[in-house]
Amino acid sequence: MIAAWLVYALAIGVLLYAGARALDLVAHAMGLATRFIWVAAIAATVALSTRQLVRLSKGIDAPTPSLERRIANKVRTAAPIVMVERTLAPNETAHAVRDAMRAVLVNGVYNLARTRGAIYRVDVAPLDPWNRSLVASWFVGSAALAGFLFVAFGRLREMERHFEPETIDGVPVSISNDVGPALFGFSRPRIVLPRWALGLPVTERRIILAHEREHAIARDPETLVGALLMLVVQPWNAALWAMFSRLRLAIEMDCDRRVLGRTSDARRYGELLVLVHSRSTMMPQPLLSFVERTSGLERRIRRITSRRPSSGRIVGSLLAAGVAIVIATWAPTPAPTRHAERGLTLDQTRPLDVSFRPLRRGIGQ
Repeated sequence: MIAAWLVYALAIGVLLYAGARALDLVAHAMGLATRFIWVAAIAATVALSTRQLVRLSKGIDAPTPSLERRIANKVRTAAPIVMVERTLAPNETAHAVRDAMRAVLVNGVYNLARTRGAIYRVDVAPLDPWNRSLVASWFVGSAALAGFLFVAFGRLREMERHFEPETIDGVPVSISNDVGPALFGFSRPRIVLPRWALGLPVTERRIILAHEREHAIARDPETLVGALLMLVVQPWNAALWAMFSRLRLAIEMDCDRRVLGRTSDARRYGELLVLVHSRSTMMPQPLLSFVERTSGLERRIRRITSRRPSSGRIVGSLLAAGVAIVIATWAPTPAPTRHAERGLTLDQTRPLDVSFRPLRRGIGQ
């Protein structure tokens, strides 16, 4: 069952990633923080998949697809709808359209339920020989990622020993030779400025300090560490890695929005982002720096200079997010094959019967 569960966890992650992307656009249009959307998506992916894994490890079968059974019984007992070609009176047109839409809706829901029920009956027993290999690979991947993070944090601690404490513009900071601007530490974060930043104009230097202070006030370092722990739990889940990348970007964009709310000079802020990026050096991850990767810098500048999305795009994004989240929560979970064989066989039911019996004469004759 491990192979089936891995596919389930990845599918849930992809669906929640799509929903979070749509909600991100809506939150941006409304001027709301977006990092919470990605935190929720990461947590929901891990929670849903872990819950099912615990059930499987305890030998608890997936719940019986009662919804499929109810739909099948309702469809089986429903009377056929007979539609005859004829001229309709004005007061009959609405009833005909209503019956046709009802037939389309019921058949669509029936086919969706039938597909979901069929997944419960998929025989995953041939994949069972791979269970031990998959679990071993999972353990090795988690251990390797944990070791990488341990080394990265160690390098950060080693760097801190060479920083010089100083007060710039009334703010306690640490001065480095070429590291930063960035925020070091989690319980007591410290702002790190490179020595070349001291030569910047006062306004630009204060913008950098304000940006890093906003990170500390919003407790962004703790958020980043929590997301990294989720990656350690499921290092093979590509959807989680994509969410983590978007979370880092959302953290920076939220901070940009708060700082721009004070300065209101988007042009100067964008030019400063480009300047800092051109002078920055590579640093070990994880770290909240003033400028991240080039692709992230481009997205941040576009977000700063972009206009509010249209109402149609916002409504479309809300609908897409709702569909993705509903499918993710309603998605069939892996179940032991023996349970699937006892489940409901929807192939023996029939969809809502809609037959057409055209008249021999022409319409309106």
